[in-house]
Amino acid sequence: YDRGFSEFHDYIDASKTLTGAAVAGPGEQIGVPKMALDQYLVSEESVHRKACLENEINHSIFAALERVSRPFFLWVHYMDTHYPYLPQMSHQRDLRIATISRDENFSLNTRIRENMPLSPDLLRSVQSLYDASVRQLDGKIEELLRFLRQRGWYDSSLIVFCADHGEEFQEHGDLQHKSKLYDELLRVPLLIKSPFAASVRRCEQLLSLIQLPPTILSFLEAENPFSERSVFRQNRLSPAEERKFIIAEASYAANGGPPVDHRLFNIEVLPKRFAYRDQFWKLIFDSTKPETLLHNLVNDPFEKTPICDPGFAAGCLEILEGHIRNQEKQRLRDRIARVQKKLLTTAAADAKVITSF
Repeated sequence: YDRGFSEFHDYIDASKTLTGAAVAGPGEQIGVPKMALDQYLVSEESVHRKACLENEINHSIFAALERVSRPFFLWVHYMDTHYPYLPQMSHQRDLRIATISRDENFSLNTRIRENMPLSPDLLRSVQSLYDASVRQLDGKIEELLRFLRQRGWYDSSLIVFCADHGEEFQEHGDLQHKSKLYDELLRVPLLIKSPFAASVRRCEQLLSLIQLPPTILSFLEAENPFSERSVFRQNRLSPAEERKFIIAEASYAANGGPPVDHRLFNIEVLPKRFAYRDQFWKLIFDSTKPETLLHNLVNDPFEKTPICDPGFAAGCLEILEGHIRNQEKQRLRDRIARVQKKLLTTAAADAKVITSF
């Protein structure tokens, strides 16, 4: 994760302090830690660690920004809306919801961790915790934007705000975010402020998070090495040509959730789910199962009742299978390139030894 960053703050590794961050200087590397499951358990230590992160992350960001020279690239991953949900009481009161005590919070997060069935009242309490966490995050974003304005950096900055995934509240039987491809997990907010933006536009078309790297590069007028295109046209004033569909995919572990151990870095060996989605239809395909799920998003926006339409499903499945084949070809090309690079490196080393001899 730290590759390419001149300064990198890592809050995941359990060996780091509760109230600080490890900082990598130029050229210094921090090994990516194994994401042990016990780091996601609700315990006094994990709650304390996450609360410290939530309280101190903006302070760390502002201190880092004071040290950097311009231009700079800043990536911030706020965790307030991630389990365990630990919103401050003040943010619960802001939403005029019944405040949840620390003990009640601990109990609810334990139920979330265990993916336990919840009564309607308990489910509402969990959703209230999440809503208050969103409100808490809103405040942090406000602080960050205010800091940029105070330094005179806001207007000239390209700012991209998005989420990596949504959250499920038993819409399809689970809590948190298992490796499913329903819209409560796929649809995320995306706001882009271009430098010296003078107007606001709302985009209704389908977009994918994998379009973000080429979008950022387009504002830098840098070459785009990706197969995806920018969200915007070259003049950056209007959306690019509307895409007819998007494809989503997710690897999953034995419990149906995302891999969180060493397999996180070798996900190709894990089973995958794929989804085709356009403005009206969603087809979900599991690489380990023969059946597919087809949903009409107009008549069934919450994806509760799959329908049978073999002809249309076959067309969507053909697109997905083409996507999978292209991925396999790209992986093969990447493996060949790695082998060639290794052979060339070995040959160069041998030549150096022979020359030295």
